[in-house]
Amino acid sequence: MRIEFEEILHENFSQKEIKTIKQIIIICKKYPKNIEQHKLVWTYDQSLLGLGGYATPLNPTNNPFNKFGKERGIFRSLQYGRNDIFRGDRGRHIIVDTALHIETLVKLLVEANSNLSIIKNTKMLGKNIEYLYQKNIIKKSLYNKLIHIKEMINLSKHQYDENNDNTFSISDGIVFYFSSRKIGNQILKILGHPTYNQKYKIQY
Repeated sequence: MRIEFEEILHENFSQKEIKTIKQIIIICKKYPKNIEQHKLVWTYDQSLLGLGGYATPLNPTNNPFNKFGKERGIFRSLQYGRNDIFRGDRGRHIIVDTALHIETLVKLLVEANSNLSIIKNTKMLGKNIEYLYQKNIIKKSLYNKLIHIKEMINLSKHQYDENNDNTFSISDGIVFYFSSRKIGNQILKILGHPTYNQKYKIQY
């Protein structure tokens, strides 16, 4: 695991959770594409509450999220992230796919507190995060976590070898996914979104 992701792991999770996530990483490395072995992965995801990847169809060709309109990126991205984790060999893809979860939520929060719609908001993620902090819409602790997530997104988009998908490990991807879930839940709470704090059935 890259040092940057190790830092995010300790920033967002308790020691008990870190132990669980490390068990999840071992399972995903040892048993890719094994639904039975992956039950711990999605049971933990479910414990975080909200409409996470665990509640989305495992096959990404089954897309039930278009009905959410501008909010579909919140959940569709987690479905892709889940599929990447299930495959067990797509560390960078997990990060790139899951990133839209945070990017969409940040834009929705900006939209809720400005005259700028999510469609017309062409600002980079960092600019939107700064706006939310300067307007006192998010607290310093959430601001710091979002900045760290943004940095990891930038790394995944720009610091990799096109001929070597192992630039980011499955460990990096899993830490990013679950960190995004936790941070995403904080934003969903601020938005008062109906999926916040709800528990859904795990889909396979």
